[in-house]
Amino acid sequence: MGRRMRAAVALVAALLGVALVALPAAAAAAQPLRPDAGHSAFRPSSVEDFSFASWHSDFRLGLTPEGRSRLTTTETIVADFPQIDQNHGIRRAIPTHYDGHPTALTIESVTDGEGHALDFETDDDSTNGGDVLVVTIAAEGFVHGRHTYVITYTQQNVTLYPDDSDDEEFFWQVNGTGWAQPFGSVTATLHVDPELAPRLTGRIACIQGAADSTDSCDDITSRTVGGGVVVDATAADLAPHDGLAIVVGFTPGTFVPRDDSFAANPAPGISLAGAIAALVAAVIAGIARLTRWRNAPGRGTVIPEYLPPKGVNLLTAGNISGTSSRSIPAQFLSFAVRGNVRVLQEGEDRYLLELRHLDGVDDTERSILTHLFPDTEPGSLRDLSVASEGLTTSMQGQLRLVPQQMLEAGLRVRRASRLRAVVIGLAVAGALVGLFASLVAFATQVGGTWPALTLFLAIGACVVTFVFASAVRPLTASGAELRDYLKGLKWYIELAEADRLRVLQSPAGALRSPYRPDDGAPGTGRLQIVKLYERVLPYAVLFGEEKKWVDMLGEYYAETGSEPDWYLGSGGFSAAYFAAGISAFSSSTTSAWAGSTASSTSSGFGGGAVVGGGGGGGGGGGV
Repeated sequence: MGRRMRAAVALVAALLGVALVALPAAAAAAQPLRPDAGHSAFRPSSVEDFSFASWHSDFRLGLTPEGRSRLTTTETIVADFPQIDQNHGIRRAIPTHYDGHPTALTIESVTDGEGHALDFETDDDSTNGGDVLVVTIAAEGFVHGRHTYVITYTQQNVTLYPDDSDDEEFFWQVNGTGWAQPFGSVTATLHVDPELAPRLTGRIACIQGAADSTDSCDDITSRTVGGGVVVDATAADLAPHDGLAIVVGFTPGTFVPRDDSFAANPAPGISLAGAIAALVAAVIAGIARLTRWRNAPGRGTVIPEYLPPKGVNLLTAGNISGTSSRSIPAQFLSFAVRGNVRVLQEGEDRYLLELRHLDGVDDTERSILTHLFPDTEPGSLRDLSVASEGLTTSMQGQLRLVPQQMLEAGLRVRRASRLRAVVIGLAVAGALVGLFASLVAFATQVGGTWPALTLFLAIGACVVTFVFASAVRPLTASGAELRDYLKGLKWYIELAEADRLRVLQSPAGALRSPYRPDDGAPGTGRLQIVKLYERVLPYAVLFGEEKKWVDMLGEYYAETGSEPDWYLGSGGFSAAYFAAGISAFSSSTTSAWAGSTASSTSSGFGGGAVVGGGGGGGGGGGV
């Protein structure tokens, strides 16, 4: 149970970390491009456009004086860069945690293939799905052709105690699945220290492919060398986001696990006290939110709505519906279906936006389009496959403006009271006590999963308190009306096709809403329904229903022999290709390059073992 709790706490803490940081690259994009002729502008260069000739990891597994597992890893990475001035080097993202605990990751050296030291920088990054250390190896000038990078680092506590097996395992990813580049070959050599060799069970395995792949690797062998055991594994021709993982079994009791004693020192108890204080503050704030700080009641009855609300942009709709994290990609698609921009797709994962005009946009939407296309010239392009820190910052700024804009529009109202200061002060004090005591517990490695749990409770309760009390802006009657309208639109999106068509035939009742456009019922003709469904598509993305919606919309295109004029793929129009492309587009605008950092508590020898279930791995890219 303790190991299961460690994994669960690590996952929840990672999700909390994502919630506490800025928008996770929801609007990542490249600098605007100008088309030269036709589709020639479809091929902008990217620092990710290169490949790896080979990857070899040399693992040396032994014991610390306390009997814990110790791993020294040497990665020899051979990259092939294009001859154009594009790249300065690579980034290597190495997970710093395994099975819910830190591995004391220490970078020992970074050299080239001749052993000469290379300049590098490290940066902790926990915003993209897990705790990783990003090692950036960049030359001052551009690099061309083949280059070799050798990274050596050490870790501790790298072995697995699976819940579904009696053995102990070294279940480790080699290169990780977080790379957008292909690999000519990936190999690994594991040197098992002579003092560990007698504890081997003789079971070895390897897996290759995507993070959820269960395919065996091309080859794995073992041999005895100088009293120790050497295991070699090989995988050839790995596609982008494919990896290799190896599994070696040991008898129970081979490795000493981390000390999980709660009473080893006072730090875990102090952390628990801080968490309780923050939790009390959260409860008081929650009660206040349900009483004196509550939203206006709204109309009471939710009616299916088949038209987007008038006069409302997707950022406001996301704030009202609690889906702000999906507002930016939804707004981009809103621009597309309204004709302001066109979505251009090249290949499986490259998307560009082409500016057509700025007609019919409000001030917020105009600001977004101006940040996307600074010169606001029709025909300007924005590549969404390459990150842009400036654009991400500007989109975050737009989202931060939304609460004030809603106050000015009369959708929310500000509430103030002395109670707010009391609960916020109590929550902050409790969180700080919990944080400090938990850090002490982590540093001394005591308390097992309790310090992580109490830290999560303290910070989580503090965050909840802030959500309830820091900006008390309940919905006004108008805001509640819009909230209910959006609920009705979400309901309509979720309805089965027959029920949805019946709503189109009977729009009465919904007409009472001030947010309903005045263009009446759209009729039931196929082409009319296509146009209606296009208008609703951005809200399907906002509510997380885009896959079902675009599948259905694609079928309508096929039946009517039509195709959208706002979406252009790299080949001829296909309803299925369109559906898959739009679903991928909505994901590509909110994802980052982070690799696999999550691990499993299940045995690597089971039939369901996957590449992404092991420790290690990670990913990276070009720079």
